[in-house]
Amino acid sequence: MSTTDEWVAYKDLSGATYYYNSKTGVSQWEKPATLLPVDPYNPKPIFTSEYLRNFKIVQKEKNRQQYIQNVLNTSQQFILQAAANDKTSYCWEIEKYVNYLRKNNYQFETVTDEELIEAFQKKYPGCKVAHGEIWTMQEEGVHVVKTGIVISWS
Repeated sequence: MSTTDEWVAYKDLSGATYYYNSKTGVSQWEKPATLLPVDPYNPKPIFTSEYLRNFKIVQKEKNRQQYIQNVLNTSQQFILQAAANDKTSYCWEIEKYVNYLRKNNYQFETVTDEELIEAFQKKYPGCKVAHGEIWTMQEEGVHVVKTGIVISWS
């Protein structure tokens, strides 16, 4: 069971607060229950006005981070397949992915290309990652240009 002093609040580069548990190594955006005020007659956490005001901001950032993680997880299979087929780069077509999400009524937070590029750089260190385009062959003699985030490992 966690004690209050195992959790430490930190700020990320955008100024959003997140919490780190030094005992378990867990970090999270939500304020841990052990840090919320407790009514001695009702042991459930009290949702303060500060907590409720920040809830939407915290939830939005959590959704953004989840979207980035989903992009990384989804693209990984395609990148590995490209590498297995002796390719030296892969283009993650952002527009196609966003259109797919919209078509299937998925809820997601918009992130910038720069945020995705930074996430790809962390996941694939040593690879060149940039917004750009590459030519690919659809079928014999038919080439198309793909635009998006290009990950190169040559």
